[in-house]
Amino acid sequence: LSLALNLDRGAKAIYAADFGAKTDPKPLVNVDVATYLIGSKLPGVMTVQSKVAFGVKAAAEAAKVEHGGELGDFDAALKAAYQSMASDTLMIRKKRSGMKQHAAHG
Repeated sequence: LSLALNLDRGAKAIYAADFGAKTDPKPLVNVDVATYLIGSKLPGVMTVQSKVAFGVKAAAEAAKVEHGGELGDFDAALKAAYQSMASDTLMIRKKRSGMKQHAAHG
């Protein structure tokens, strides 16, 4: 969101969790060198269409074979995030409203 609001101020560096790493918590990888798996069956975080970062391209390729989706770079993942932002926002608002109603009645 900050990237969209601050078009004239580029980020110095952006990091994402390396989904392909076996350790927990996942180590961070610079998004400029990450390979993204976009739109796979892997669950998204606050989005319907997942965009998952991998520090090693071979790990992203293996995940694609197992979970589907398309490989891309950070720009492709960012474009997908922007394109789904409206529907994702509506989904989140609906979930939060339902949680508030449940809490009020629970």
